[in-house]
Parts: sequence; structure tokens; C-alpha cells
Amino acid sequence: MFATRALCCCIVAATLVACDARTQLDRRPNVLVVLIDSMRADHVGWLGYDRHETTPRLDRLANEAFVFTDASSTASATRPSVPSIFTGSYPAQHGLYGREGDETAPLADEAWTLAESFAANGWRTGAFVYNPQLAAGNGFEQGFEHYEQREMDAAELCERADAWLSTLDGEPFFAYLHFLDTHTPYSIPPEAASRFAPLAQVEKFQGTQSWAVMTEIDRRELPSDDPELDALRALYDGALRHVDDQLALLFDELARRGEWDDTIVCVLADHGEDFMERGRIGHGHGLWQTMLHVPWLLRVPGVAARRVETPVSLIDVFATLHAAAGLPVPAAQEGIDRTSAPDARRPIYAELKDDRSYLQAFRVGDRKLIRRFAGAHGSEDGAPLRREDVAELIRTTDTPAGGLYDLADDPGEKRPVFEGPAFDELQDACSRFGRDLLERVHYQHGERRKLPAEELERLRQLGY
Repeated sequence: MFATRALCCCIVAATLVACDARTQLDRRPNVLVVLIDSMRADHVGWLGYDRHETTPRLDRLANEAFVFTDASSTASATRPSVPSIFTGSYPAQHGLYGREGDETAPLADEAWTLAESFAANGWRTGAFVYNPQLAAGNGFEQGFEHYEQREMDAAELCERADAWLSTLDGEPFFAYLHFLDTHTPYSIPPEAASRFAPLAQVEKFQGTQSWAVMTEIDRRELPSDDPELDALRALYDGALRHVDDQLALLFDELARRGEWDDTIVCVLADHGEDFMERGRIGHGHGLWQTMLHVPWLLRVPGVAARRVETPVSLIDVFATLHAAAGLPVPAAQEGIDRTSAPDARRPIYAELKDDRSYLQAFRVGDRKLIRRFAGAHGSEDGAPLRREDVAELIRTTDTPAGGLYDLADDPGEKRPVFEGPAFDELQDACSRFGRDLLERVHYQHGERRKLPAEELERLRQLGY
């Protein structure tokens, strides 16, 4: 395995080429990837949100960046989404959907990640992460010389990242920051929690009781405009502002050390968040736009800002970051380099699997098909649905039950169409797309392992 990887590293390094975006830079750029867990596209200032001032520093960054106004995740949960970002492959290919009962599987050692590409070409690589699903041992640490996953708010995460960055003495870096502040249980300081609403209104949504409170709201079927949910949204906005404030300090430190002007900055989310628009709070319970539409901005020093309204997918991050930094884009990936082809059009595809069901979303322009696979309910003995079952469903099911939505006329996805030429066309196209993906799986999936009881409990506290 190590010999194979070493050979890959040599090939990648030997075929280094410059891309259009990189011709503006005199040296290898730093790359800073900022992922804010559960960040909704309609709650950031640079995409028009004005109820609260959630992202003033990132709004300024957007003025000098590619802003993708219609970006979609490949899944509505962290476990399948993040490896898609890091490998340029869809969940059906990398095989990670989430835990299966009390078991899970890591990202396969053979998967080639962003961090591995940058490390192979001389970048220093570090990750600072708060999300137990991405703990070391799950394969996400591949390619990182320094990898921290621990419970920490945005302030501590940025401080720890800056402490590491300050030791690099000017060497180019690839750094990944994964913030959980905007995810239940909203573990942020009181002053951040109360920024947009009184603490007495929002504190019940924090701490160990938060998931029970939200489950009770689900049971009561509160309308999405209920005042109780306004308080939750205010807490969420306060968490987002807390992340923005800490990033502002980190950006200032990079500028103080003379590194900011040479730093590519990629800001995105792994998925969105529902506030009862679909009858539940949270994410991972469907493939609706509230959970798939995510912010994505990319600042490349020396490259003009541009607002891109063409629908794009986070599957493109892998190719785009390679090209922006001057690295060749590996052939074994599914994305498009959006620095050179920002308006290229192709279907937007997403997946979701839990223990009992499997869903796909397939979008062409404003037409979006969501379909649920009949028979995707685990085995008769109650065992959870597994990734192998999903592959078989993709290969053998031609027309699963589904609904077609026109996002231009029905942005809330309330009026599905169940028949007609357009419906049939997208059904056929989605089936072909999924089967083609399975023909391009480049490695065996990682071996499953049983989750320890304490790890299971941490995941349950986060709603997983």
C-alpha cells in the first residue's frame, strides 16, 4: 500500500502544471478550507440574508471571490458529504453514508484525498475539526501531518489552527477547519448565543437536553414561522456570527504575518438545515433544498471576483482546488474545475441512506427529481440497509417512486408531479447516471468496525 501511494505521489508531483487561476500567483499559494457544518445558504449575508448580520467578515471576502449562488451538496448529512468534497466522488462511489446500526466504515486507504495531493506536492497539511463523525480512525485524516478532532467552539478551533500555522515559517500550507457551532447543541458562549435573542429564549436549545427539545417540537408539528422557531433561528444566527467573528481574527493574523495575500480561501458547508419547513428540525431526513442548497465561495488571490449563478455541486471542490493551486486534476474524480469552467452545466446529483431507506435527488436546471427506492427497508430480520444493498438497488431498479419539482415555480418543493414526459425523462437519466457512477468505483470500500458505546452516545447526542 505504501509503495503504491509513493508511486502516486511521484506521478502527481511529476505532472504538475499551471492553470489559468495560478498564473496570477508568484509562489505556491496557501489553501485554507473553511467548512461550517449545517450552514444554510439563505442565512449568509453574501447571498442576501439581512434579518441578522451573520457574516460581515465573510461578506467582505465574497467581494473578492467566486460566489456560487446555487451550490448543492452531494448529501444532506456530514458522513457522506465530506468525503465527496475531499475525494471528488459521490457517496455511491466512496461508500460512506453513515453508521449502519452500531457499525461504521472508514474512508478506504486507497481513496486519494485533497490533503494527500497537497502533501505529495510539498504543502504542509493540518486539520482542526469538531465533529465526532470525522474522528481520527475514520479515514478522513489521510494526507494530514497534523489532525485534531475534539470538542471546541470556533474561538478555540481558530486559536489552535493559528498556533500550528504560526510554526510553519512561511512554508505553503493546506489547512482544513471544520466548525460545529451552527449544529445542535450549539455549543457557543452565552454572549454569542444571546446576540440576536434573549438568552432565556434560546438556552433550552443548547446543552444535553437540546435534542429532546427539538424532538418534542417535531412531535408537535410547529409551523416554521412559530415564535419558538424564531428563537432557534436567532440562536443559529448567533452561532454563525460567532464563527464569522473568529474567522475575522484568524484572517487578520494571516495578514499580519504577510500570508493573507498568498492564501486561497474556500468557504462552504457540508449540508444545510431544516427549521420545520419539511416537518422536522435538523438534516439528514430528506433531499430537499433546505438541506442541499449550501453556500460556497472561493477566493483566489489575483483572480477577479465573479458571481456564478449556474447550478454547481460540491463534487467540484476537489477539482477546483487542485486547479486553483496549480496542481493537475486527477483523472479518477467526478468534478469540474470551476475556476476555468464556472458556467459549465451538468446534472446535480445527491444521495441519502439511513437504516431503512435510500433516496436520490437528480436535478437538471430547475427540474428536480426526488425518488425513494421501494424495498429499501433493510432485511427481513431487521438488519440495517447496507451500502451493498444500495449498489444493488441502483443497478436493478429502473423507476423507483418519485416526484418531480419545478424549483422556479415551486421553490418550497410542495407540488410534485408524478407522471409525464419530463418526469419520465429525468427518471431514465437518473437511473443511467447512478449506474454509470458504479462503473467508476476505483477502490474497495473500507472494512466495517463496531462503534464503541461512548462513541455511539456522542453521535446520538448530535442527532446521528
